[in-house]
Amino acid sequence: MNPFLTVSVLGGLLALDLRSSIRIMVSQPICGGLLTGLILGSPAEGFFAGALFQIIFLGHIDMRGNGILDLPVGGVTASALYILTLRRFSGDPSVNGFVLSCSILFGILAAGAGQAFYVWWEDASVVLVLRAVRYVKEGRYRLASAIHLSFLAIHFLYAFLFLIAAVPLGRFLISAAAFHLPGFLSGTLGQLYLLVPFIGIGSLLRLYTARSKVFWFASGFLLTTMALVVLG
Repeated sequence: MNPFLTVSVLGGLLALDLRSSIRIMVSQPICGGLLTGLILGSPAEGFFAGALFQIIFLGHIDMRGNGILDLPVGGVTASALYILTLRRFSGDPSVNGFVLSCSILFGILAAGAGQAFYVWWEDASVVLVLRAVRYVKEGRYRLASAIHLSFLAIHFLYAFLFLIAAVPLGRFLISAAAFHLPGFLSGTLGQLYLLVPFIGIGSLLRLYTARSKVFWFASGFLLTTMALVVLG
């Protein structure tokens, strides 16, 4: 089966876990990455990319009134791009670090895009929600259930359509960049420590927008310091 199609179906199913009342947590990137790897025949690579993506969002907490980051789609995007792009290079270890970094970046952009979509969707669907509540009060449960199921369809379709478009495009862009990558920028996974300061800086910048400011300050500082000590 087409890998882009299978990955998109998986992303749609994982979106249901996050956005519905199922919540068995398989939508988390560490699980989604492993599942992506399993269906693509590279479970170790999928788990690795998903775990790294999960680490980035360890301090992310869903708070009332805040849009929820689309972590299921982000995790699947990062893992699928890492696996499928590496295959174009026949697993060449010299581009592993670059491909992984770009895949994680695309995953973060995917998570942000999903958050923006659902912020819009929550405003646009208020009328339907109120109508479903009214149907329940009137005892018209079939109509209320139909609206609920339509919402589930929206969750699935958004993730499916996003992934079916973003994963092929992302693989093309990352591959093109890797083919023209200057030698001093290419590197194996052992050179990923070069990204650590940027992760720390990102956490510190988050300090100015997050409600839990102490956490983000401490995490950014400690992550950067400890990683440089251990990896340097």
